[in-house]
Amino acid sequence: METANGKTEMVLVSSANTALEPSSFNEALVMAGHLCRSGVLGKAVTKPEAALAVILAGRELGLTAMQSLRSLFIFEGKIGMYADLMLALVKRSTVCKSFRLVESTAKIATYETDRDGEGKTKMSFTIEEAVTAGVAGKDVWKKFAPAMLRARCISALARAVYPDLLMGVYDPDELQERSTSPLSVSADVVDVESVDTGAAADLAERIEGFKAAIATAASLDDIKAIRDAVEKDPAREHIKGAIGVLYDAKKKFLAAPKSEVA
Repeated sequence: METANGKTEMVLVSSANTALEPSSFNEALVMAGHLCRSGVLGKAVTKPEAALAVILAGRELGLTAMQSLRSLFIFEGKIGMYADLMLALVKRSTVCKSFRLVESTAKIATYETDRDGEGKTKMSFTIEEAVTAGVAGKDVWKKFAPAMLRARCISALARAVYPDLLMGVYDPDELQERSTSPLSVSADVVDVESVDTGAAADLAERIEGFKAAIATAASLDDIKAIRDAVEKDPAREHIKGAIGVLYDAKKKFLAAPKSEVA
């Protein structure tokens, strides 16, 4: 959804009114099987059991099956969540009075949130912190530093102020930091051998970077740059499966005549 200030935000919808949802465990398993066989989930999710685990985890968060499969991932038995979904879950809650971007540059991202009953909390994430964490040298950080800083800041602030809403999920960086072996990811969820980088957590971080870049894209040239960057990525098929819906929606919006989007 494009907001008045030109930002794109994820909108969580009511599954009862807008989606064909499974109503039992068996129905969810059947749906998972059909989706895996269709190929729409890409190479990242190839087995019904893996898709089912993601659907069930998303159901606990109030997501539809497809929202879950687009926005959640599994790494070493832990549920991971991208920053855009964290922000959406927080913003839809009645306890969140506001969650706003204060500053965004290639060196720092700052957000401020106001939780009912607790007041305002402001948090920043800097490029120096990214260097210390060992992530600033990655290709996605070099290309989309402002977007990656925003994603890290959103995740940190959301988990600090709204842990009850996020139910113990992790962001890609946290999962990578907790991992003692980046190649020990469950093969049911990510086919490690088909990912040239070999690290599922690193792949999840790159996907988040592309999602953040799409969300802040302001022109078709920006969209083309993102597409070119994806095509050069060794795990492009995984990435396309994860960002395809968001990419197509943003491209369509930017290509539409102004009169159609006013």
